[in-house]
Amino acid sequence: MIYIITGDEEFLIKEKAKELIDNLNQESQLNVDHINGENINYQELLNQISNLSLFDEKKISYIENFFSNFNKKNKKKDIDNFYASLKHLIQNTELIFVELPKVNYQNYRNETLTKKNVIFKQIPNEAQFFELNKISNFQNNREIINWCKKKCQKLDIQIEDDALIELVDLKNNNLRALVNELNKLHAYSDGKKIEKSHVQLLTNEWKEYNIFPIIDSIVAGNGHQVREQINTLILRGEISRQEIMYRIAKQTSEFLKVSSVKNLTKNQIEKEVGIHGYRLQKIIEQVKKEESQYLYNLRIIEKYDFQMKTGLINEKVALDLIISELN
Repeated sequence: MIYIITGDEEFLIKEKAKELIDNLNQESQLNVDHINGENINYQELLNQISNLSLFDEKKISYIENFFSNFNKKNKKKDIDNFYASLKHLIQNTELIFVELPKVNYQNYRNETLTKKNVIFKQIPNEAQFFELNKISNFQNNREIINWCKKKCQKLDIQIEDDALIELVDLKNNNLRALVNELNKLHAYSDGKKIEKSHVQLLTNEWKEYNIFPIIDSIVAGNGHQVREQINTLILRGEISRQEIMYRIAKQTSEFLKVSSVKNLTKNQIEKEVGIHGYRLQKIIEQVKKEESQYLYNLRIIEKYDFQMKTGLINEKVALDLIISELN
C-alpha cells in the first residue's frame, strides 16, 4: 500500500504518519525503515525498497521529502519509469511518503506539493493521499478551538472553555506548542479540569503581558515609574536584565522604523517595516516622537550594551543607565 502525506502543517503531517505506522503495527509488529528521499534519485530509492522487500519480512518504508526533490529534477520519462517499477515492489512493503513544507526564502512562504501536481497523476488508484494544511484561527473562523477539543478528548484532558480560548489566544495555531502546553497544564492540574488561572500562571506568554507595559513605559521615557515592577519580576526569576535590555532595543528599533514612515497609510507602513497586525497598530498609536529621538535612544542602548559586554559595567548598572537616559 502507498500512503502520501503532504500539506503546509508539519505537525499534522508527522502526527498522521505516526498514526499510520501505529495502525499498520496493530496486527503485527513491522520494522520501520527511514529513508531520506531528499538526496537520492528514484533508482536509488527503488533499490532500497527492493532490497527490503526481497530479503526481509514485510516492512514499512518511511520516505521523507522524495517527491518534492523528484519533482524539481526529473522529466516525464523518469516519472513513468518510477511508477512502473513501484507497482512491483509494494506487495511486501508499506510505503509512507511524507512531504514536509519547505520555506522559500525569496518570499518567506512555504512550498508544498498538492494532489493536483503532475507528479502524482500516475499514482496508483488505491494509494491513500492526505493533504494536511494549517488550521484557521482568524476572526469567527476558529477551527483551532474544535481541533483542541478533539485533541483533549483523545488525551483525556479536561479544560474549561475560557481556559482553552485563553490558551489559543496565546499560542494561536501553533499546534505543537498547544499540545505541549495542554500536557503541562494537565500535569499541573493533577488530572483535574484546567482553569483559566492555570493557563495564565504557566504559559510563557503570560509573562509577556506583564512585561509589555513595562517596556512601553521605558521606551516612552517613563522608566522611573516602573523600576519597582522591574525589580519584582527580576527577583521572582521571571525575566533577566539582559532580556529586558533586548526587548527595549527591539521595541526602540521598531519605533524608529515606524516613525520614519509614519505619514504613510497603514498598508504602506506594513510593507515598509515588515511589522503586521495588532503589533503594528499598537506601535503606530504609540509613536509620538520624531525619528531623530528614537535614533538617539537606540545609540544610548548600544553604548551601554557595549560597555556591559566589554566588562566596563555590569548588567544592573547598564539597565539603570538606559532607563535613566532614555527620553
